[in-house]
Amino acid sequence: MSKLVLSRRHMLKGCRNGLVCSLALPVLDIMLNNSGEAFSDDSPFPTRFILFFWGNGVRPETFYPAQIGANYQLSTSLAPLMPVKDYVSVLSGFNGSSGTGQHAAGVCALLSGSPYTYSGPPKNSTIDQFVASHLGKSSLFPSLEIGVSKALYFENLPFYNSISCRNGLYNPVEFDPKNLFNRLFANFGIDEAKRQKLMNEGKVSRSVVDLVKEDGKRLKKLLGLEDQKRIDAHLESVFQLEKRLEKQEKSEADQCKIPGTPPISNIGSRQSENVKEINRAMAEIVALAFSCDLTRVATIQFSGPAANTLFPDISSTDHHSATHSPNLQNAVSSMTTRIMEHFSELLQVLKNTALGTGNLLDSTLIYATSEMSIAETHSTVNHPILIAGKANGALKYPGIHVAGNGLGTDLALATIVKALKLPLDSYDLRNKNTVNELLNV
Repeated sequence: MSKLVLSRRHMLKGCRNGLVCSLALPVLDIMLNNSGEAFSDDSPFPTRFILFFWGNGVRPETFYPAQIGANYQLSTSLAPLMPVKDYVSVLSGFNGSSGTGQHAAGVCALLSGSPYTYSGPPKNSTIDQFVASHLGKSSLFPSLEIGVSKALYFENLPFYNSISCRNGLYNPVEFDPKNLFNRLFANFGIDEAKRQKLMNEGKVSRSVVDLVKEDGKRLKKLLGLEDQKRIDAHLESVFQLEKRLEKQEKSEADQCKIPGTPPISNIGSRQSENVKEINRAMAEIVALAFSCDLTRVATIQFSGPAANTLFPDISSTDHHSATHSPNLQNAVSSMTTRIMEHFSELLQVLKNTALGTGNLLDSTLIYATSEMSIAETHSTVNHPILIAGKANGALKYPGIHVAGNGLGTDLALATIVKALKLPLDSYDLRNKNTVNELLNV
């Protein structure tokens, strides 16, 4: 009897009342070789890349570890990373080389290595889009551009709206987890208006899982016990995420009472945005998309350059304004710690998502940074840089703390390119040396 062969791109399908739906599957044992460390044809697991960005920099005295090298101790701001510390390397003492004094200069340096020209987009595509031009060729979505906080500094300027740029064009950012979920997983064969009409009439379920569960039952009869459990767990995680997004949407709608006179500014929505829930939902969606190989590159713009994000339990002053208030620098440090909590949650979601004998964090490289070092003085000296994950063994594990001693941030970008085994010659960096202490390649 021949062994069942199941493609890693196999999807569950469903159809009801003209509504056609397909749902991608995670990696199953039946798709793997005997060791569980590669696919059945012995091709390796794909390497993934995430750019995690936050605005307004850090307070260096509470951000950087005191110890250099291995076995460094997490600083106050990095303490939330303890559950994933072994996966995280810290770079300190690396300086921006794209000019100083402007938030845009830091973005150019940290994300593209391009000189800052005071006008227009960066010369190079940003690192996420350079990576996507290579890793994204074989996935349904070459890259995902995701936002968490909508508290943008200047909404009419593209640079403050999106940090992701390809060939001179800024990519639009998706801030709504439900829209992102539907784009990735609710692959319906009719337009959205007809789908909503059918759901409102009770002719089809609002859940993607309900539409594909019969196909799931058929497939499970052909699989071993562990793969059956994985399919059940996958469908349950998708269903629970759907429910949470529906609940969040309803909660936001209930809070949105139209006043007699519409407010002039967007302060109301900025004050009520739930960045914790949005960040968690986005992290789970990215993990699902990676598991199902729908994409291999994601940009998570937690907050934009100079963002006015509010952390009301820390201060009534927004993040950007607080950085320029001498009496609020302790609050700025606490805001950075809070952002690291959200970053840690992303890493933990990836770590808790199984892939073969390991997890998604083992196969992913995450580059986390901000456009400023000290936003109070608009300094681009000693930029905050974290590089996390194993990148399928390309990065040192456990992570280390590397002191750059004034070297340029181009080295971080070159290190990412080399770790991902991409052609460094095709990325126009002024310095193509790498931080070799981080690399196993």
